[in-house]
Amino acid sequence: MIVLGQHAPLKAWPWQAYVESDTHRCGGVLIAHHWVLTAAHCAKSVKFVDFGVNDLNHRTSDSRRVAVRAEFVPHVWSTDYLDDIGLIQLASPVPFNDFISPACLPRDREDFYISDFCYATGFGASFPATSRLQQIKVRVVPQKSCRYAWKLTGNPFINEGHVCVDALDVHQKASMCHGDSGGPLSCLVRGKYFVIGVASFIYQGCNGTVIPNIFTRVSHYVDWIKHIVRAN
Repeated sequence: MIVLGQHAPLKAWPWQAYVESDTHRCGGVLIAHHWVLTAAHCAKSVKFVDFGVNDLNHRTSDSRRVAVRAEFVPHVWSTDYLDDIGLIQLASPVPFNDFISPACLPRDREDFYISDFCYATGFGASFPATSRLQQIKVRVVPQKSCRYAWKLTGNPFINEGHVCVDALDVHQKASMCHGDSGGPLSCLVRGKYFVIGVASFIYQGCNGTVIPNIFTRVSHYVDWIKHIVRAN
């Protein structure tokens, strides 16, 4: 889950999905009745996707579990952290309600530089432990600063396909953690939340270090998303 996060309010993030296979669990982003956006390293051997869930231990009549028909990743992706984006096609349409609705996505190459109103959400490993959806308020880190920080770790691969974030309160040490991959980075823009990134990777543990968390930049892959959806 999210380390040192807060319980997400009911209905706050209706596009949040829970993606689980026999070997891993991840987050996802509902973008249409049949489609879920996630990280490429999460889009493998997925059997079911859950929607409208706020607590993994207490499902409600408003939540839905939908089987998976197919998974797609960019042909250039090769198990690393470049082009770490994927699509899951559902076997049947997920119904929309107050607890389940699709995310707004940015247009192609549309970048939002928001520092005050972004949230990362997820069901991954957490401290303190909880089964409830967690959220942390984050700020987008300038690309130049992010590249410099990651270069110091020996990983100089941050590029325009990434969004870098850290906790809004630098003393909080909140962070994503294992199992949050593929989940949404939701930013308030012009009075509406847009999902501008999907969680990709963090530096080493879940300790909330000064090294920014990395999301795949959705606007960089809008053409690919449209191509896959239209072709299937």
